[in-house]
Amino acid sequence: MTYDEMCADELDLPVKMYAGFSRCREPVSIAIRYLTRDGNNPFRGWSPWSHMFLVFEYRSGRRVIHEALLSEGWASKDFEKLIAWRAKGGGRMADLLPLPIPAQVVSGIYRRSQSWVGQRKSYATRQIIDLAKRYSMVGRYALRRFVLAPMPDTVICSEGACQLVGEAWPPLDIRDWSGEPWDNITPQMAWERLKSRIDKQAIEKNRM
Repeated sequence: MTYDEMCADELDLPVKMYAGFSRCREPVSIAIRYLTRDGNNPFRGWSPWSHMFLVFEYRSGRRVIHEALLSEGWASKDFEKLIAWRAKGGGRMADLLPLPIPAQVVSGIYRRSQSWVGQRKSYATRQIIDLAKRYSMVGRYALRRFVLAPMPDTVICSEGACQLVGEAWPPLDIRDWSGEPWDNITPQMAWERLKSRIDKQAIEKNRM
């Protein structure tokens, strides 16, 4: 056990974390996957994921999920709920990418994420409109007069997850450039960028 793991364990804090991705056949999920597909290649399939979340793992093996939900905002859930959700079938899929973050940094990210629970609201309708304006040619034309006011107290799933790991120290910043807004990053972008930074053997080992 490393010194960082000992410190986190004594405080009953997580020592490992993962980026999680999921999709289902609900309308919001379908819309997000369609709008975030590769716009430069119309023959490419839809994005594989519509949702992103963080998984924190304690030394005991217990896991908890932090994620942005439409009904609850930034929320904390037992990992078992994800297992039960996926087991229902019907197009429900999920996968995890292990994040190369030291235990002491993981515990700091967890504390900040926990402070968001119940405090930061989420949104879906506004997100879909924004995605349509940003990535769809039809959406850019149809919604060109639709102005979205800034909503600093709200967060979408990939925005919150990427911001938490990207603003830690040392950061795991997957933005293309330092000033890129966090809510520019879709689950699809996060999936592709994280995969390029993580060892393939580690990815296969943590497949759900």
